[in-house]
Amino acid sequence: MRAIEKRPISLNLVDEVVEEVEREMLKRENEEISSRLIGKEVLKRLNKIDKVAWLRFASVYLEFEDLKDFEKVIDRK
Repeated sequence: MRAIEKRPISLNLVDEVVEEVEREMLKRENEEISSRLIGKEVLKRLNKIDKVAWLRFASVYLEFEDLKDFEKVIDRK
């Protein structure tokens, strides 16, 4: 929720993303599901919805430590 704060993203869209990620995880019946995998799925979907929300989430999920970490990710985009 912090990643989408003050962004033009409805709570309905957030619910849809959560449901999509849950469905994706349910397909992996007998696998252990790591938080890393969930984070990757969230990043994938945020990237399609809102680049600022994606960057905010990525900064926490990928544990950015300084401006260079932001620059590396932005340069790859």
